[in-house]
Amino acid sequence: MKFKIIFVSLIFLIFFMGAVSADIITDHNAPIGFERNPVTFTKGDFEMDMHSYSAFIDHDDYFENSDDRQVKIINGTYAEYVDTFKEKAGALEIIKIDGDQYIIDSSFDDDDKSKTKDCLKYLEEFNDVNKFKPIKIDKAS
Repeated sequence: MKFKIIFVSLIFLIFFMGAVSADIITDHNAPIGFERNPVTFTKGDFEMDMHSYSAFIDHDDYFENSDDRQVKIINGTYAEYVDTFKEKAGALEIIKIDGDQYIIDSSFDDDDKSKTKDCLKYLEEFNDVNKFKPIKIDKAS
């Protein structure tokens, strides 16, 4: 019985430490014109958020084509996507902060591909104001 309590406590502690140390996009500077929400940046219909990129979590669905999701890799560091199932489109990149990798997703709720260029522009502005450089998508761990 003691072993179970210690084990459950240890698992809880590991998850708690991960949640506390997690980086969120609003810990950084927003591109011009974006408003800061608790965990996202918004500008009209556009939204920008951040997800931890880990070898323990399969994020291939971010960068691979499927029946509902069309992805185009640009210069090896950005990806434009249109997801007809989620009715969402945007652009993605992977950045590294203190040795940890994060997916930055600049998107809008519509599957109109014409706005993905704006999403790419917002990613570049985010990188400029925060001095980030996207890493090659195929080099992510």
